[in-house]
Amino acid sequence: MKGRERMKRVLQIAIVALVLVAALLLAIPQTKKEAPADPTLDCVSRFMKGWAINFVDDMLSPCAPSWKAQQSNPELQMFQLMANRTAAAWNIGQPAKDGDVLIYPVDVLLRRNNVTQDGWQRFTLRVVTENGEQYVIPDGIAACEPVKAPKNYVTP
Repeated sequence: MKGRERMKRVLQIAIVALVLVAALLLAIPQTKKEAPADPTLDCVSRFMKGWAINFVDDMLSPCAPSWKAQQSNPELQMFQLMANRTAAAWNIGQPAKDGDVLIYPVDVLLRRNNVTQDGWQRFTLRVVTENGEQYVIPDGIAACEPVKAPKNYVTP
């Protein structure tokens, strides 16, 4: 009988413990779900993160299918646009609208892959919608102009 009584007591304690855990979980305030990320800004951010780690495939992923189709070799074209530069830090500005295209100014701390610092440069990335998805047109990274360092920026 002692074994049965002990087992009964252990089960009672386990049930009380489960009830307490459930009560605690219900008492924890539910966090609000974050608003869905802006798909256009997400597209530009993914491109920049790919450039920061110098992965051409990661840079091509958010690029417009139409842009890739126009290139005889998209990987080589992207490599040429990068011009031996890596994005060490960046700040994505507010976009301007040109018809259906959003044009993002991006201030970038460029680093030559031979370790010399180019300083902060501004270029533009165009974002287009194709098949309901947002994509980058990367040609704007070929033309940069010097700018002062922004107050806030992302580093990889």
